[in-house]
Amino acid sequence: MKRMFTLLLTLVAILCAQPVSAQSEMKITKLQWEQLPDMNTARMAHRIFPSGDNFVVVGGHTTGFDREQSAEIYKDGGWSYVTSPSYVHDNAGSVTLDDGRTLVFGGHNGDFGTGGGNSGIDIYNPATESFSDGGNMSVGRAMCVGVLAAGKVFITGDYWSSSSSRVVDVWEGGSQSTLETSLSRSHEYPYLLPTSDGSSILVVGNTGSYSGLSAVDKINTATGEITQITLELLEEWQPMWPGEGADMPDFSIGGGRYVVLARSFNGYGDYGIILIDADAETASLLVTIPKLILDETIDWGGYMIVNATAGEAYVLKSVKVNDESYNFYIATVDYNAGAVTEIAYVTGFPVSGGYMGFAILPDGRILGTGGSVTGESNFDASNKVFAFTPNGGELISSIKNTTTTTTKTAVYSLNGQQLPQMQRGVNIIHQSDGTVKKVVVK
Repeated sequence: MKRMFTLLLTLVAILCAQPVSAQSEMKITKLQWEQLPDMNTARMAHRIFPSGDNFVVVGGHTTGFDREQSAEIYKDGGWSYVTSPSYVHDNAGSVTLDDGRTLVFGGHNGDFGTGGGNSGIDIYNPATESFSDGGNMSVGRAMCVGVLAAGKVFITGDYWSSSSSRVVDVWEGGSQSTLETSLSRSHEYPYLLPTSDGSSILVVGNTGSYSGLSAVDKINTATGEITQITLELLEEWQPMWPGEGADMPDFSIGGGRYVVLARSFNGYGDYGIILIDADAETASLLVTIPKLILDETIDWGGYMIVNATAGEAYVLKSVKVNDESYNFYIATVDYNAGAVTEIAYVTGFPVSGGYMGFAILPDGRILGTGGSVTGESNFDASNKVFAFTPNGGELISSIKNTTTTTTKTAVYSLNGQQLPQMQRGVNIIHQSDGTVKKVVVK
């Protein structure tokens, strides 16, 4: 791998690359993390949502791929069970209302992710730390999402049925209805992105549903009318799966704007953050995430969450080293500046981090709950809980006033072999003099 670094630098010089832009400082640091008390039940594909300054986890599936109906709250430094919901919510959706209550809806009907989706809605009340029956949606759903707009909760998506995943349910104060029109295509876990005034919602698909489609459904929240608009960037950058534990506010940066992790169709394995402005009905690329970090190529197709107070988005990714050890990375993006400011990493992490549920703690740390021990199975759920500090760890290296360099031709090794695609794109290269350089290889 070190030879490849040297080779890439040599190739950049041979191909007479031209500097095209200057970048602000980006730090590579050692990730700070703390293991918190274990949950009482191992779970993955669960929901996580706030309950005041505390957090509740509910449902998912547990060890052996069995559906789990229990719920528990992280409070006073530990976990305790709360009253179980009426329905089982494995790969379900949730929406927190303005009054602090949370709707949890849908999920798989059977163990092993089978049996179709259920239609049940539960309502969690943080004042009583308990669930109550919230009725039923018009169709059963699993891998569904919802969002609060104009005082109503709009719900769509389904893993099991292309017809039900196009249906939009509306929940308002305990009563349910269904839009008379349906979405133009089926969805699993789409992004529902309301305008700042709640007058409409953009329904944006992800790579779990389809790819390379720039047509986006737009829902008028007053009339229920569905029309289509075009976001041309989605022909080049496709949003990634939001993640099992994600709610739509996890991607909001205010003013009807949302940041979304996306994958490029350029064939180079690039990942980046795109900005979708629901008010302006536009999409633009904010930043491409470097992928060659500290001798390791990173596929950033993991999970992203926003800390709007800090003006930052965090992309989290684990990389397997062996059966008992993982490297864990967090890329910090200043979305106002459109720049990756820090990449923190740790070696020897005890679990994969795959399929965790994430949330932002009141102190700005990232709470990670459960997930898969190995990241390769639905049968090995974890009860582990971690708190990650995304910024401010021990400095490993930094890139100051680095010039982004771009080659204008395909890249070949000195023996005439074309370089692997994953070595193209944005790379962080350690040079022989100990300095670090950001190189874009096309």
